[in-house]
Amino acid sequence: MKGLALIAALIAAPLLAQPVAAQDRMTAAHCTDSWTALAEITGVPAEGSTAAPDNEGWCVVENYHLQGTGQQRWQLGQLRWRATDIARFIDDGLPPRALEVRGRNLTMVPQTDDPVLAYALSLQAEPVVTQFRAALRWDGLQNALVVDEALLVFDEGNRLSLTARFEGVNFTNSDTMAASLQTVGLRSLTMSATFGGWFEHLLGLPLALSLLEQGETPPAAQVDTLKSQAVAALGRVSRTILPDASRAALVKFIESLPRPRGTARVQISANPRLDAARMGQVATLQQEATDAQIGEALAGVSVQVNWTPASPAK
Repeated sequence: MKGLALIAALIAAPLLAQPVAAQDRMTAAHCTDSWTALAEITGVPAEGSTAAPDNEGWCVVENYHLQGTGQQRWQLGQLRWRATDIARFIDDGLPPRALEVRGRNLTMVPQTDDPVLAYALSLQAEPVVTQFRAALRWDGLQNALVVDEALLVFDEGNRLSLTARFEGVNFTNSDTMAASLQTVGLRSLTMSATFGGWFEHLLGLPLALSLLEQGETPPAAQVDTLKSQAVAALGRVSRTILPDASRAALVKFIESLPRPRGTARVQISANPRLDAARMGQVATLQQEATDAQIGEALAGVSVQVNWTPASPAK
């Protein structure tokens, strides 16, 4: 959705680096110029909002409003960011060497021409994301992008966090950055997710529209079939890639869909790294793929999964 591009770009697009402790204090010029540059790159206007430094050296935008698609309007209570060597981004459109972003209260409010109704709806609207933060750094010596932290909190019982390391990343200039699209690959990732309703609330509609078909078979029956197919596919993955305990945990999670309740933890390591070529190979695997083809596509990959169901409500 283009309406979220400005926010998403601050969280994910400038995939950057040098340790967080070395980040610069942001000046007024850093804030206004980086906010303007981001708007130009994403094509999402920054009018009506002002970016300014706070006493801690962060750039801050308060109460940012963004027009979504159709009758939707997004509002963000606060957005804060700071970076190392942010001049790279302002002057050359290159990622800074490190970036830390924090935000709170991302809310979707229906749009209406009635100012009284619009005000009432804004009072009733609940944040889709109550807080988010991300800290990323680019290690230019090892050509690695490190995600030290990425966190989304929907509410106290619904959150998603991860750390990751990507290799084959060169942000020296625009040419090496473009070439990195062919060489970048995942080396390791750790993700933890607590499910208390966010999965079906945020992903239920898009997944249903993309995976389910109109016809005589009821949607719930189609979901059961897809779950059975997923479990069968897991059975063909070798124990070297997916140990028995992890396979059992993943099966339990699949069985809990489409309304999972509990906490999942996933750790992935890949040697060699999972680059674009290997990911394409994995994506093109068909149901009739041989065990040898599956093993070749996932060679050197190890996946550890834990699933802890939530205690039944009393």
